[in-house]
Amino acid sequence: MADVKISALTEQSTPVSNDVLVMVETATTTSKKVEIGNIIKGRADTVVAVTASTKTFALSDANTVQRLNRASAQTITVPANGTVAFPTGTRITMVRQGAGTPTIAAATGVTLWSASSNVDISPRYGVGTLIKLSTNIWVLFGDLA
Repeated sequence: MADVKISALTEQSTPVSNDVLVMVETATTTSKKVEIGNIIKGRADTVVAVTASTKTFALSDANTVQRLNRASAQTITVPANGTVAFPTGTRITMVRQGAGTPTIAAATGVTLWSASSNVDISPRYGVGTLIKLSTNIWVLFGDLA
């Protein structure tokens, strides 16, 4: 293989967990490889406090824990892919801390699958998780009513 500058390489915009990156161990300056999946292991999710009555997920909410803490009802909206292009496999976990019941809503064009079509996180301290399965298709599971 000919020498090529890194800046001249084709960008991989959809890496998968078994793709390999090159790294340099600083202590020895030895080149090594690491799989993306091994970088992700052990990564702690960011916890986001949500106290507003409504929230539409943004790209920054991908792979986070949403701490829903409101005394009255909340509506949490999953946006259409054309608005926020979450990567397939994105996971968003929601924890109901407050007394108000959070309802998960699908924006126009979004299909939200859940057992018995339940979309409320119940009871208090219950957990619901969203996973994006494909463009505009999400599954919601957990403590739902």
